[in-house]
Amino acid sequence: TEEHARQLAACLFRMRNLVWRENPYDPVLGSIEMVNGAYDFTQTIDLRQGFAAAKMRSDYSHRRAVRAAVENGVSIVEASNADQWQNYFSLYTASQERWGRRNLFKGRGYGRALFRAIYESPAEHRKLWLAHVNGTPVAGTLCFYWNRHAVSWSSAGDAEFFKKFRPNDLLIDHVVRHAAETGYDWYDCNPSAGLKGVVEFKEHIGAQKIRSRIINNRSLFRRAAEYLRSRFS
Repeated sequence: TEEHARQLAACLFRMRNLVWRENPYDPVLGSIEMVNGAYDFTQTIDLRQGFAAAKMRSDYSHRRAVRAAVENGVSIVEASNADQWQNYFSLYTASQERWGRRNLFKGRGYGRALFRAIYESPAEHRKLWLAHVNGTPVAGTLCFYWNRHAVSWSSAGDAEFFKKFRPNDLLIDHVVRHAAETGYDWYDCNPSAGLKGVVEFKEHIGAQKIRSRIINNRSLFRRAAEYLRSRFS
């Protein structure tokens, strides 16, 4: 009930060093006021009416880019071995460097050990999709799957291939189709860290904004540690 959810939320609000993002698909939680919560949103493609309906909510340029990618020989594969996962990690680290040069990314990112742990986790709950051009991986997205919710958690690619080959459009088209045809209600593109270009790309593929508030309770020690890290990094 709403009262259960309200009291659970109040308990969480009292905790320190807790980061909690609202589940935007929970109708009970959505009705509760979060005084401590900061507004944020995720962007989601609704799959409940099937893939064709979802694709029609994308813009014409996305559908045209999908056709162009196919005509240019882009293919999509599901990564099935450690070498393919290493290929994606190389794309990811190169993308981080590119984002850093453009001042779009200031974080520390994720290390090889985390991707290895995900690779070793049950395959039914995670899939790494890669876009290939002439057998070379040029873009990828790592998705998690649970219940009726598919979510893109990490994406990266080689910018040299973006304009001509449009691998990201075909990649998204493929993973959204897969999610729709395997019974998922939502393909969640995840929040975009305030990056305007990322938000606009998600709108381009037909994703709608849904509120997803975030609670970030920090102890004095954690606030001091974060300040020092940013000050001297």
